[in-house]
Amino acid sequence: MITPVRKPSKTKHIEIIDYWCSRVYETDMGIDWADAIYVESNDGNINDFLEEQKLTWENLKKLKTPKDAKYRCWRCADLHPRGGIEKCHIIAHQFGGKDRRSNFVLLCSLCHEEAPDLANDKQAIWEWIKATKQSFYGTFWSMRSMEEFERIYKRKPFDISDLDPFAPIETPNYEKVIKKFRALIKKEAGIHAFATTHKGIAPSTLAMLLHKAGA
Repeated sequence: MITPVRKPSKTKHIEIIDYWCSRVYETDMGIDWADAIYVESNDGNINDFLEEQKLTWENLKKLKTPKDAKYRCWRCADLHPRGGIEKCHIIAHQFGGKDRRSNFVLLCSLCHEEAPDLANDKQAIWEWIKATKQSFYGTFWSMRSMEEFERIYKRKPFDISDLDPFAPIETPNYEKVIKKFRALIKKEAGIHAFATTHKGIAPSTLAMLLHKAGA
C-alpha cells in the first residue's frame, strides 16, 4: 500500500506570527515578538519593518519580509533563514491536527524533534516552551551543555573554589579554560552527519570538551 504524500502547508510564517502574537505573552516564549523576524545587518526587527512599510501590528499579515531576514525559533531563539525554521504542529497531523495557523508554532529542527506530541492537549507545547526556554538570546545551547556537564560529572563546571563569587566571571582561570575549550572544539569536536544541534555539535560533546579543558 502506497502512503499518500502530504501536500506542503500553504500557511505562511508571518501568518503564524500574526495569529499568536496577540494570544501568547512573550514572557512565556524564548523570544520577544518584535524579534521573531530579524535582520542582523542593520539590527532590524518587526517594528522597523512595519514602520518602513507604514503598517501596524494589526495588519501584520501584510508585512513583506526583507530578503535577508531570519526567523527566531520560539524556544531556543536561534536565528535561521526561513527554510531553517519549521512549522511545528501543536496537535500532530497523525492525531488529526490541521495545517492552519492556529495549529502551528515556529521551531528550529532540533526543537521540533524534542517538542511534545499529544493527541488532545493544545497547551502542552506552550508549557514545554515556557519551561525550557532561556531568558537571554544566544544562551540556550550553552546552558544545555552546562546541564549535560552536570549530568555527566555530577557537579557544575568551574568549582566555586576557582571563582570569587563576587568577582566578574572573566577570571584568569576562566579565560584559560575557555581558550583551551575553543581550541579543543576546533581540534576534536565531531559533527554528526545529520546534526540538527547548534553548529552541529552535540551538547554532550561540548560538555566533555569543557571538562577536558579543565572546567
